[in-house]
Amino acid sequence: MVSFAAVLLPVATLASAQGWLSAVKREGASSGVARREGTPAKGDASVSTGGVFHIPIQATIPESETDSTLDANDAIALFASQNPLLQAAGGSIKAAVAGTTANVDLYNQFDVAYFVEFSLGTPPQPLRVTADTGSNQLWAGSAACNQEGRCNDLNGGFDQTRSSTFGGTGQRTNITYGKGSVVGQVATETVLFSSVSLPGSPFVLVDREDSTLIKQINTTNNGIMGMALVGGLDPTTVVSKTNAQTNVKTVIHNLINGGLLAQPMFGMWLASIGADSISAQGGVLTLGGVDTTKFSGSLQYYPVTYDVANGYYWTLTVSAASIGSNQLFMSAGPVYAVIDSGTSLITVDTSTFTNQILPALQTGTNGQPTNLQYFSQYKLAVMPCENAAYLPALSVSFAGGPAVAFSVSGTQLVLKKTVQGETACVLTIQPMDVGGLTGANQNVWILGMAFMRSRYAVFDFSQNGRVGFAVPAGTSSKSGSMALNVSMFSGLLVLFFIF
Repeated sequence: MVSFAAVLLPVATLASAQGWLSAVKREGASSGVARREGTPAKGDASVSTGGVFHIPIQATIPESETDSTLDANDAIALFASQNPLLQAAGGSIKAAVAGTTANVDLYNQFDVAYFVEFSLGTPPQPLRVTADTGSNQLWAGSAACNQEGRCNDLNGGFDQTRSSTFGGTGQRTNITYGKGSVVGQVATETVLFSSVSLPGSPFVLVDREDSTLIKQINTTNNGIMGMALVGGLDPTTVVSKTNAQTNVKTVIHNLINGGLLAQPMFGMWLASIGADSISAQGGVLTLGGVDTTKFSGSLQYYPVTYDVANGYYWTLTVSAASIGSNQLFMSAGPVYAVIDSGTSLITVDTSTFTNQILPALQTGTNGQPTNLQYFSQYKLAVMPCENAAYLPALSVSFAGGPAVAFSVSGTQLVLKKTVQGETACVLTIQPMDVGGLTGANQNVWILGMAFMRSRYAVFDFSQNGRVGFAVPAGTSSKSGSMALNVSMFSGLLVLFFIF
């Protein structure tokens, strides 16, 4: 199965970055594909000054190479053993009928990373991890790992020797992402979100982060919290017969089946704070329900399809899509969209991007060219920011629910950046062909943070999984998107590479 990643490189790793942006502004070609020789060096992404930030490694279904002794049956047994509600039900999962609803602030880093802040252990140790609806496991680097230089986490990592509730299983595991991997042991610990406490929740205590993750984390966070659907609430569901790690249920599953949440769902509101800002209140994760203060109108729900990765992701079937007034022609097979809070951009298949989306964006609205140029070696499109107002909106509709077109306005389809005094706007739509998740002639798009900021999103485990959307509070329902804060980046250029 496929994995994919997004990686940030500082501008220092690029040759003639200033000249490149200058050329973009000078040439202003409204059609064709601009090309630049050479590829950027990987560089050292650990720089923490001058506004450099880190985009979390996109955590999708890990590859099958793993040294774990935890097979599918072990994973199910471990999950079941930590859920009193499951044991009392004689082995069948039940949705929570009692419990609470809790709001947890999301730590927003430059609108490209959203972190959950929670506590682990007894007494509680505060941690910050990526809120990722595109992966399933919770992991955090250990204090020993950080002390020995094999991890690079916020506040020195989690120290299990200080916790009276830590339980080691002795089982080793390897989690591999599209770019980056961690190694550690399966353990159990008390997890605390706001007022919600879950004892004995499985997680991975990491004792080695590879060099890529060490650079990416760079003391900004402690790991990843996966919140994928993973086949729903039934613990016997096997998403993958070859990769046991894919079948491990999330901490959200544990909260639901421990009877701790009022409803088997969580809501997410991702604020837009600006490209040079950091906020500890940059979004809200609502466990066990929704935050009605964050959206207006009603929620529109759509069923998750299990045609992609057997229901691992929160995947919807795309029924229609358009750029402005231009209807996009779907491929011969179905088009699916993964709703993923761990991906910063919106990705679509290369054919649709190159042949339909890019030309429409370059043409602009009312015949006003946008001077948008695409650099194929970077999979990146750049334009003068003064032309962003001429970009048409991206609209997507989903099957199985109300016929509503969910739009992202043209101004929110770009991020404004300044590199060495030169300013340009980078398109938040990127081409990427995702293979290995579905059958032939089927395309998978990823609707990441750039899409999710335009809607309040609800991830509901009931009815085999469904996703709901509503207009964020204070936003016009006509455009369906939040106003973009286009604060400038300083001293860096963000490049997204697909691995």
